[in-house]
Amino acid sequence: ETSRMSLMEEEGYYVVKGLFTAEEVAACKREINQIICKWYENFERTGVEGDDWEEPVNRLPAIKDGIRPMPEDKEASVRRLFRMAVNNEFFNKLCKHPKILPHCQKRLGDDIKLLQSMALLKPPGSAEKIWHQDNAYFRLTPCKVMGCWIALDDATVDNGCMHMLPRCHKTGVWEHSANVDFHIDYGMVHTPDPSKVIIVINFTSVSLSCR
Repeated sequence: ETSRMSLMEEEGYYVVKGLFTAEEVAACKREINQIICKWYENFERTGVEGDDWEEPVNRLPAIKDGIRPMPEDKEASVRRLFRMAVNNEFFNKLCKHPKILPHCQKRLGDDIKLLQSMALLKPPGSAEKIWHQDNAYFRLTPCKVMGCWIALDDATVDNGCMHMLPRCHKTGVWEHSANVDFHIDYGMVHTPDPSKVIIVINFTSVSLSCR
């Protein structure tokens, strides 16, 4: 644990492999599917779809705008689930899971507040998640915040795994901007040097990082 905290302070992240069992991962995926199915039941009944920050389910813009046809698999139409801990009891409990909480307490102490909870589904044909720092969104001072990223599918270079820039938590917030959509396009103006980037290949593991 001491080595992990040292790695966090120095590099800005560490990875915990096999933190959740296969059964726990499968339960998360089932709950995500149920959230999407229930949202579509309500949408098909009412025809009402609010802005992304209002909805628990955020569809791909091209599908939302009618540019692309609706796929048979409803999950393939969704780019993100938002405010999951607020809208869903299962994920509310997951955020306080005894396998996650100790990692947060070691760095943040016992007085912890949940700032954000979401799932990025990255279906085929969706846009890339461009380089960004989370505190470019949050703008917290001091930035005493920690992110927990859980891979529910095997994340590889081929299907778009996490990439990190070590030690950027020590450099402050880089310049960010958005071309079209603040929630999708907002990212670093200058792309990091590829030679300094770490590729985090996760096989249903958990990455914890300074944001």
